[in-house]
Amino acid sequence: MESTSDRHAGTTAVKGKKTQLVTFLVGGAFCGIDIQRVQEINKPADWTPVPHAPSYVMGIFSLRGKMVTLIDLARKMGIPPSPPGGEARNIIVSAETETIGLRVETVCGVIDLDPEKVSPPPANLGPIQGSYISRVLRTEGRLLAVLDVDKVLEKES
Repeated sequence: MESTSDRHAGTTAVKGKKTQLVTFLVGGAFCGIDIQRVQEINKPADWTPVPHAPSYVMGIFSLRGKMVTLIDLARKMGIPPSPPGGEARNIIVSAETETIGLRVETVCGVIDLDPEKVSPPPANLGPIQGSYISRVLRTEGRLLAVLDVDKVLEKES
C-alpha cells in the first residue's frame, strides 16, 4: 500500500482509506487530531510537577512504566482553559523522542475527514492558536479546528 503525507495538514493519508480525526474540546474550542497519532485516551492520573518547566507543562506521570509529559493543551495554544471537570481526558501521542499527554476538557468522538468540507484556517485567529491549526472542517453546526500535532509538540525556543 502506498502512503502519502500531507505535511501542511499534519495528517497522513493512505490511498483508499479515509483519514479519521479524534475530536475534543479544549478551552471551549472544537478541535481534532489525526487518529493515527493517538496511542490512547485515558482519564487524568496523578502527575508530578516539573520545576522550571514551561507554564503549559503540567508535569509528568508514569504510564505502564513509561514517563509521559503532560501538557495543558489550552495553555499551550494560548486560549483560556475551562475549569477542571470530570470529563477531562489525556490524549496520549508520540513525539520524536518521548510520549506526550495532551490534557483536554472532553473527548467528543471520532469523525471522518471529508476533504470537500476542509478549508484553510481563518486569518482572524490569534497568532498562537493559528500556528497550531492546519485547517478547519465544516461539520454539522460548527467548525472543527484540525491541529497539527507536530507543531503543538514543538519545543519553544
